[in-house]
Amino acid sequence: INLVNNVRISSDEEHRKLVGVEQRFDFHANHKFAEGYDKTLADLILFICFNVIECRLTKDFFRDKCPNIMEWLERVDKDDEGKLRRMCNDVMMPAGDKQELSPLPETILSKLQITIPHEFSLYKSDTKKLNLKGDQILTTNQAEVVDILRKVDHIPTDVGSTVNDWEANLFNWDTVPMDARPEGGKLPPARILRKRHQLESLVNEILQLANDGSIIVDFCSGTGHLGILLAYLLPRCTIYLLENKEESQQRAMERVERLTLRNVVFFQCNLDYFTARFDIGVSLHACGVATDIVLEKCFAHRAHFVSCPCCYGKLYNIEQVTYPRSSLFQQSDLLLKEYFCIAHCADQTHDLTSDRTNVAKAHQGFYCMDVIDRDRALRAEELGYVVLRKRLKDESCTPKNRLLLRYDGRVVVVTGAGAGLGREYALLFASRGAKVVVNDLGGNFHGQGKSNAADKVVEEIRAAGGVAVADYNSVVEGDKIVQTALENFGRIDVLVNNAGILRDRSVARISDEDWNLIHDVHLKGSFVTTRAAWPVMKKQNYGRIIMTSSNSGVYGNFGQANYSAAKLGLVGLANTVAIEGAKNNIHCNVIVPTAASRMTEGILPEILFNELKPKLIAPVVAYLCHESCDDTGAIIESAAGWATKVHFVRGKGCVLRTAIDEDVSPEYVQQVWNRVTDMSEARHLNAIGEASLSLVGVLEKLRDGQNNENSVTETFRYGFKDAILYALGVGASVSDPTDLKFLYENNPDFGVLPTFFILPGAYVDFKQIVIKPNMTSAVALQSDAVFAGIKDRVAENEAKAKAINAVFLYKITSGGKVAKEWVLDLKNAKVYEGPVQGKADTTMTIADGDMLELALGKLQPQTAFMKGKLKITGNIMLAQKLAPLLKTEAK
Repeated sequence: INLVNNVRISSDEEHRKLVGVEQRFDFHANHKFAEGYDKTLADLILFICFNVIECRLTKDFFRDKCPNIMEWLERVDKDDEGKLRRMCNDVMMPAGDKQELSPLPETILSKLQITIPHEFSLYKSDTKKLNLKGDQILTTNQAEVVDILRKVDHIPTDVGSTVNDWEANLFNWDTVPMDARPEGGKLPPARILRKRHQLESLVNEILQLANDGSIIVDFCSGTGHLGILLAYLLPRCTIYLLENKEESQQRAMERVERLTLRNVVFFQCNLDYFTARFDIGVSLHACGVATDIVLEKCFAHRAHFVSCPCCYGKLYNIEQVTYPRSSLFQQSDLLLKEYFCIAHCADQTHDLTSDRTNVAKAHQGFYCMDVIDRDRALRAEELGYVVLRKRLKDESCTPKNRLLLRYDGRVVVVTGAGAGLGREYALLFASRGAKVVVNDLGGNFHGQGKSNAADKVVEEIRAAGGVAVADYNSVVEGDKIVQTALENFGRIDVLVNNAGILRDRSVARISDEDWNLIHDVHLKGSFVTTRAAWPVMKKQNYGRIIMTSSNSGVYGNFGQANYSAAKLGLVGLANTVAIEGAKNNIHCNVIVPTAASRMTEGILPEILFNELKPKLIAPVVAYLCHESCDDTGAIIESAAGWATKVHFVRGKGCVLRTAIDEDVSPEYVQQVWNRVTDMSEARHLNAIGEASLSLVGVLEKLRDGQNNENSVTETFRYGFKDAILYALGVGASVSDPTDLKFLYENNPDFGVLPTFFILPGAYVDFKQIVIKPNMTSAVALQSDAVFAGIKDRVAENEAKAKAINAVFLYKITSGGKVAKEWVLDLKNAKVYEGPVQGKADTTMTIADGDMLELALGKLQPQTAFMKGKLKITGNIMLAQKLAPLLKTEAK
């Protein structure tokens, strides 16, 4: 049947008159290929054929022998209200010949055999093309497809579990010249938006992989939609456009010429003939086997690749590529014809947004895509690549395509990887294709004893299909750890200095052994291992190093002077390593983790310990070690699925002398101390040069006599209430008529007492107060003075208090019962006694005497919490923000 002629003839005026058709039918088949689904040309061809067969075999016979086809015919017939059927009859069967399509006699029907479905291929050329015979003929029977997919379920791989939607970072197309946009390729309006979404997903990934000087090959480039956009966005890279169709390449050349791009090279040839070296291979819609040819080209050059496969049904064995691709699939029970059947089913995937799509069939098609793409991914992983499989965004841009993001695998050394954070790091790196050296000396968190912790982690990695070796050397002998990596894998790309132990003692009780052991493992061990890896990374011109610090190092912590000093020392070490490694592409960053581990068990509260899962920190470290991460010299704090960057900042400061030839006196330092410690204009300095430069500026001003910072200004704001309280405090009385102008705000002469009183020897007595029966408050507690002080500090600096942005309820107990409640409403900068107005974010219950000791610094909040003296409900983390408010100057 010549379908094009049928459609043309059906619309022809003279033909309609010839066959006696008065009504003009407006049905035309829509051919949307991969971009959508309504009616395809194949549907129309099949409908015409099945319509004839149905007429000759009768509906009952056809329904009995071919139920699926009959169901499909009726669905199409219903969707089009019979228009397609009437059109077919009018075109093919003139009025005088319709009796020829009467049903066949029963004697003939009884002898008629319906051909078994598995004797026919989904594509008529497959049998010849694949040289299949007999039982090898491709199956299209749905029941057999289901059986094949059951076989896939027994292959130990993660088909269907790791394909996620890709969130494309949309960029402003208005800033891109016309010829670098899809519109420049003269696409129809309906396809421009889809093409933009396709390009956004791919380009954003390629931009992360590309470096200055990278050579990027756009395989099967067509008219250059992807390659030309890359050439415009990456002017320091060279883009090869590889296409075998002269007309398509000519259009691409015209676009490049109009853009005056000078970084594009054209190759007109088949994929087989391209042999040039390159760094990144990309392909958008490489049909069938072409996708795998592109991947093999990338493998041969150890190049990154970002590929969008399509036309899965066009897979077949050739000299360069055979299927299945990976050893795992090759060793499975899956037959070759069954593998190609899955590939064919992958092409039975349509736009899920269409109300005419068979949803079950579409989902089966997506699953079959996952099978083929997972096999491709395994092939790459076996060659040392790390593979991500994603769906393009927006989903409607091309429902048949998957985005495969590839980049080279790395050799990773993780110290202290037998448990906790180190174990999670090792497992994550291995799951993403890295070869991992799992170092762990063994023993407990005090560094005593031996264990086979490293062996267990290696077993886990290998059981999951990863590559890893164990190392049992101490980090003090870091050169041996690096040697393990070189002997097994020949290189080292990433070093995570994670090993650590604890020897907690207060300052006076720390022995020389406690001090030296902590510094040997944490600080010296990280240095020695980094030093051993340095020449290898320098020679490779690539390296990623992680130092592990701690909040104890950044902020200090009671009983951990040795540990705190070592951990802060690692920050200084990392900063210098980052500076020295910059020219050799060696990055060094610091992770400040808070995680549940052998070291923190028994120290952190149970409710907090259970939420601080190490696996929530591992992805942060993994990204810091990825080649796409540009950060170096950064301090990243992470815990409980949260992360932030930590900065050391420096205030504006204050010059302590008026001229270069003057000395500095302690009295003047005391006088300007508030300005010395003022952090309102603090800023972060990125390098030691900035600090030195600012100091030089100060000296130049002093030398030139331009310093104008010798005056000291103090500002105190007060209202009439403060003035009245001050007057009462120094002896003013309402019984003295002359004092009313200092005590009554509506007095015509109201003003501040015009003198300054000094009250030496101020005294606060915290002894038990005897309560008189006629006093308003039922109970007077020692902690009342603490909250009075907090109230004053909040009033003095409301902005600082509001920055905490939380409501705290204190329940003060006496004799085991709640005696008073105090509310710190730091959202509104209010402190008051009594029940909370609204809802408290954090509720703390503490005894009266313990509250006083907490304020005086005699009792640490962590100690009080661990001993049960301080009970906290609600948001525990907010309680840490209260430390500055709780401090008191009382003696």
